[in-house]
Amino acid sequence: MGKYWNNQKYSECHLVSIWNAAMFYGVTVPVRYGNEYIADCEKGCAINGSCINSNHVVEKMHLRAVKGRLCWNWIKVNCPIEFSVFCHRGYHSVLGVDINHKKKEVLLANYDRGRLRWMEVDRLIVIHNKNLRPVKWCQV
Repeated sequence: MGKYWNNQKYSECHLVSIWNAAMFYGVTVPVRYGNEYIADCEKGCAINGSCINSNHVVEKMHLRAVKGRLCWNWIKVNCPIEFSVFCHRGYHSVLGVDINHKKKEVLLANYDRGRLRWMEVDRLIVIHNKNLRPVKWCQV
């Protein structure tokens, strides 16, 4: 499970979630912090503030967003799922990449710096931005 990115350089957490979703499907992503990566962050306006344009990365990664429901029955069958959570970084985008059905947990990429993090679904629902729905990333 070490293939996912759990750090970021700028304010590109949403782009990191998209790249992590691409990695989930085995899609090649830009070199970490390389020229293409930085250009994507600049185009997304994610260098000095939150990403406001991610369509170019979504298209390059051949992904499609499907809005979901913030409940265990939907979450347990729809990885990879992007969640918008409020945490130590403020509002932040993370990606659910695996499920532990017995413990009702989701394995999150880019929640903790440098490592993946298991989180109980009930806790994830509490910290999720209630104005947004989780997003399942699908291959096109």
